[in-house]
Amino acid sequence: MRARRGIVTRLLQVEGDPIVVRAMQRRDGSVVLRAEGATAPSGALEVAIERMRFALGVDDDYHAMYREFRRDRLLGRAIRRLRWHRPRRRPFAWEALAWAVTKQLIESPRAAEIQRRMVFKWGAQCEGPDGSTLRDVPTPELIAERAPAELAAADLAPARALALIRAAREVSAGRVDPANPQDDRRLLAIREIGPWTVQCLTAASRARSSLPRTTGWSPPARRCAWRPSRDSYGILPGKRSFVRTSSALGRAWITPLSAKKCAKASHCFGSM
Repeated sequence: MRARRGIVTRLLQVEGDPIVVRAMQRRDGSVVLRAEGATAPSGALEVAIERMRFALGVDDDYHAMYREFRRDRLLGRAIRRLRWHRPRRRPFAWEALAWAVTKQLIESPRAAEIQRRMVFKWGAQCEGPDGSTLRDVPTPELIAERAPAELAAADLAPARALALIRAAREVSAGRVDPANPQDDRRLLAIREIGPWTVQCLTAASRARSSLPRTTGWSPPARRCAWRPSRDSYGILPGKRSFVRTSSALGRAWITPLSAKKCAKASHCFGSM
């Protein structure tokens, strides 16, 4: 994921099709997402936008938590100053699983270096809108075919390299779906994958939110999440792409895109 001049850009692979997704936030707080793929069908473009909506957390509504903890001695100051903050997630569960394995028992900067080496060596690449090269996380099929020594050459510990390859083989063969909690038992059967790795997978790629747990706190009786009444994506004229808007602060509305707004969004992206 790359952020430049207020635009977040990410290359995703949906059913083998490379798709470039960009997101930007308007002054009114709404977020515009645009997906482009030269050969990708419209369904794949919509999936890419949905996964980036999840990764960026634009649909999460934390108003109930804000009201509950805004005067909390520990969390109150952070909530008042960083109301825009969202947990960092991964678009796809395989990415969350692979990076959770690489982060075991090492410092975060070192894990990030290992991940970058893997992405540069085996990740799919594509030219971005600004001419730069975008890369995606290696697929489970690619990791399943690697030898443990190849992953160890990227500074991954030998035991973790074996665990990642075994997990990739399970995922590529269809025996494990990392997005499905019911398959956690099969993941836990792999040596070097334990509860901490599965918890990282859950926090980074599954829909369940991790709310603070404090003494005396209980979940609200009513869920505050909202559901849009209709889709709000539009097809940009002359381009195989989707644009979609949503509220960045979890408001209970989505702005439908008219043809005029689609053209305006296209102009904004093209000029930056």
